[in-house]
Amino acid sequence: MKNIYLFALICFVQLTTAQNFDNEITFIQNNKTQVVFKENETITLQKQPFKIRFTSKIFRKFNDENQGLKATIIQEKMPLYNIEEGMPISLIPFFENSNRIAVEEDGFYFSAVVDNYMHHLLFYENEMSRNTEMVTNKTDWGTFEWQINRIYLNGKDLPMQQLKTNRLTFIFLTDFNANKIIDANELRIVNVQFN
Repeated sequence: MKNIYLFALICFVQLTTAQNFDNEITFIQNNKTQVVFKENETITLQKQPFKIRFTSKIFRKFNDENQGLKATIIQEKMPLYNIEEGMPISLIPFFENSNRIAVEEDGFYFSAVVDNYMHHLLFYENEMSRNTEMVTNKTDWGTFEWQINRIYLNGKDLPMQQLKTNRLTFIFLTDFNANKIIDANELRIVNVQFN
């Protein structure tokens, strides 16, 4: 009987803590940080290089589709797909595993690609296999940074200072529990207003 109570307690603790993710996305520019806590938020940046800091699992090749941060960037005027909590990730066209943007020759994304049908997969496995910088790590988890120096938009690779649009929407998804469903606190949509 004691084992049944222990089993029930373990199940209860896992159920009550399973969705408590700290999906904090931080934009860093010129030593100024803007933390995004809510699912939908608007921030302001200068037309200069910036970093995006996020938490994710350390990448493991055997299960790559459920690890890392998926990031899509779309233009302001493009319609945002209906994305909501409880939705299977496979139903979101730009987050499909086959729709990944290729990294540059050095293995990183220094140009953030604006594309309604593709996503960047940001990951860190080790110093030799990564496309982000590790800031901190704790067992299988870490805090990482994506440096964005340029924007690839409408077939042109532009320095941030030459960006013609004043607004882009960044959509971030981390499937923390690898269940292939958008759970509470796994999605962030950030409207970035450029000055």
